[in-house]
Amino acid sequence: MKAGYNLPEAGSKLDITFISKIEYTMYGQKISVHTANLLSNAIVKQFEENEDGSKKILYDDTDSQPMYISYMGFKTIDEAKKEMSTIMEHKERYTDALTFNEYMSSKQKI
Repeated sequence: MKAGYNLPEAGSKLDITFISKIEYTMYGQKISVHTANLLSNAIVKQFEENEDGSKKILYDDTDSQPMYISYMGFKTIDEAKKEMSTIMEHKERYTDALTFNEYMSSKQKI
């Protein structure tokens, strides 16, 4: 955590956004996908202070509401960064997204 931010209380829910990169190799070609991610259902467990004075948040989940990550893929890191900065404005697109299996099952019914 950076200085100047209010720490959430232990037991409170967190939504965490971040970007990452996934690499696939298909037919000998390397393909990179930059993702904007939303981690949902994280619950603040406790705080630890690092040697440099910064704070680290430890989080967990519950059996009834496990943590999960929803993401959207992009060709460039700049596109992923732009999306990450606005995820919370349209959070439902991520939290209501189908899993891969659900999506494939819905396509087979058509």
